Amino acid sequence: MTSVWERFNEIEGADSSAVEDAINQYEPLEDGDYRVRLERWTDEFGDEYVFQAGESKTGLPMAKARFRIIEGERENAMIFYNQLIQNLNYPSITAKNIASLMRVLSGILGERIEFKSMGELEKLFNNIDEGIEFTINLTHNAKGYPEYKVIKELEPLEFSDSDEDEPF
Repeated sequence: MTSVWERFNEIEGADSSAVEDAINQYEPLEDGDYRVRLERWTDEFGDEYVFQAGESKTGLPMAKARFRIIEGERENAMIFYNQLIQNLNYPSITAKNIASLMRVLSGILGERIEFKSMGELEKLFNNIDEGIEFTINLTHNAKGYPEYKVIKELEPLEFSDSDEDEPF
């Protein structure tokens, strides 16, 4: 009996080396810290974004971004940030989702953000520059969904030559 897919053996991208490369590139990330760069991306309509204030397929508010890992074993792997904002059944979850998004934005921008309105939050998205580098901590919640926290990096201490050891 002939396989239904046998006639597709020669399609482009269906060779073992290409599939192995794809497995390595898109293997899920483990929990941990990753040094990343915020990158510009294009949506299905051809619009370019760094951080997109958009809508989900069901019309609910959603934030989207793309980060590229720039150091370590998974260098060049992509992390996609997709945060659904509104929960129609539980307004308290909506508030939690907005708070989670604001923590990520505050970490990226390096300053605490105060929530005023959804429109003001969108304005912040539009002012974030491509290429910002930072470290994120990735964890997965009980349902397996990724959760991100931007790790604030400390500025290195600077010492001058006049800072001799002094007694306490």
